[in-house]
Amino acid sequence: MRIFGKPRQSLIHRQREWRQWHDSNMAKDLAFLEQQVIDPMMSKAFGNHLLQLSIAGGHPLWEKSRVANQTIIHFDYPVEGLGHAVVSEPEYLAIANESIDVVILHHVLEFSSGPHQILREAQRVLASGGTLFVLGFNPWSLWSLKRYFSLSDAAPWQGSYLSHARISDWLNLLDFQLQATQFGFFKFPVNSERLISSCQKLEQYGQKYNCFFGGFYVMVARKQVAGLIPLSSEKLRRRIIPFPVTEPTARSLKSSD
Repeated sequence: MRIFGKPRQSLIHRQREWRQWHDSNMAKDLAFLEQQVIDPMMSKAFGNHLLQLSIAGGHPLWEKSRVANQTIIHFDYPVEGLGHAVVSEPEYLAIANESIDVVILHHVLEFSSGPHQILREAQRVLASGGTLFVLGFNPWSLWSLKRYFSLSDAAPWQGSYLSHARISDWLNLLDFQLQATQFGFFKFPVNSERLISSCQKLEQYGQKYNCFFGGFYVMVARKQVAGLIPLSSEKLRRRIIPFPVTEPTARSLKSSD
C-alpha cells in the first residue's frame, strides 16, 4: 500500500525512474495504447511548430502529426543521441511567447510540484488557436488502484494523479476550450503477457464506448485568446529565447552544475 506524506521528488528524478521502468511489458503496452489513442487526434492538428514535454524523455508522440517542425524539451543534461537539444525547466520554458502551434504534455503534470504553472507556460507559448494535448493517469481506474496498493516508491506509481475534470477546470481558467477527451488502458495493469493478451476485448470495448475508467486520458484543448504577458523582469528576459533554439539557457546550465 502507498505511504503518503513523503516529500515529492523532482520531475527530473521521476523521469529517470520512468526510464528504468520503460522496458517492462506494462510500460510498452501503455506506450502502444497511448500512441493508438493520440494518433487520430494528432492528425487533425496543424501549424509550423510542435513542442513536447514528456516524463518518458525523448520518445516522440507526433508520428501522425502534420506539423512541420517538432521539438522535445529535455529537463536535464546530458542529452544522449542528439546533435542538438532544447533543455529547460518545464515550469519556466525557454520559449518565446505565442511561438508554438501544438504543445504535448505527456505525464508531466502528475509528477510536477507545479502542474498549474506548467499549464500556464503551455498557454503562454501557444499561439492563439493553438492546440494543447494533455496525457495523464486517471485516478478513477484500475491503474490507480494498482498504484494505491503498489509497494514501489518510484514512477509511474508515485505522483499525484489528476482527474480529467480537474484538468478541465484549470484549462477553462486559462482560456482553453476543451475539444475532446479520450480514455485508454482498460485492461489490467500487469506485466504478464498472457494476461495482457487476454484483455484485448476489454480494451476494444472500453475505447469504442470511451468509458471513463480507462487508466489514462488524452485531452485536446484549443487556446481561445492571446496568453497573459508575464511581468517584465531582467531575469525572465534572459531565460526566454526565440524558438527554435540550439543553445542551452543560462538557467539550465546553472541547474546542471
